[in-house]
Amino acid sequence: MVATVSPPEPSSVFQTALAEWEAFAWSSRVTLERLPAPTAVARWSAALEITVQAAAPDSAEAVFTAGAEDCWGRLTLLHQPEGDPDWEGDFRLVALIQAPIDEPSAIDPYRPLADWNRLLEQLDERQAGFRAPSGTVTASLNQSFGGLADRPPRQEVELRVSWTPELAAGGGLTAHLAAWQDTVVLMAGRPVEELSGGELAAIVPGPGSPPRSGWLAPAGGLSV
Repeated sequence: MVATVSPPEPSSVFQTALAEWEAFAWSSRVTLERLPAPTAVARWSAALEITVQAAAPDSAEAVFTAGAEDCWGRLTLLHQPEGDPDWEGDFRLVALIQAPIDEPSAIDPYRPLADWNRLLEQLDERQAGFRAPSGTVTASLNQSFGGLADRPPRQEVELRVSWTPELAAGGGLTAHLAAWQDTVVLMAGRPVEELSGGELAAIVPGPGSPPRSGWLAPAGGLSV
């Protein structure tokens, strides 16, 4: 007989954080997709993807971007009940944002610092306590040649960042979600004021992500 051990229920602390994650009022200005949660990084996790249409280059709002391409981001919530010394806590938020930019911005040596500070400023603005931020910002200019020469040049900036949210018994995640949404919208060249008003965004399951279990995944080693 082969015995099967069911994964344990997540801690009440993670359930509290997950409840805020699920209940957050995302703006209708963004498109959301639930992603399969990673299973090898932490005991419990949840993940989603967000897309915002970048401001057109002839728009008065196009301060940071050029072109009407999409700016998109991915956010993952990790929880290690026993804590992690590198995190300086038991929760970690891991984010990726990619946005189109104009050519001068792609070669501007101050651009990476500006985008790094953008997220930290939004966290402060939302009064989202955090510690141990870490990450990279890469601005690039891509030119195609040979058989791909008909492709237009593309410039983009990519922000990869993680930070430890200061949560009280799992509560307080809402401010971090709001700050991250603000950052994606700003990197798309649109004002944060666009997020106010209107209907709330609907979250759809992504490929391979069941309607609910995609939000919550235990590490693979918890079942045999």
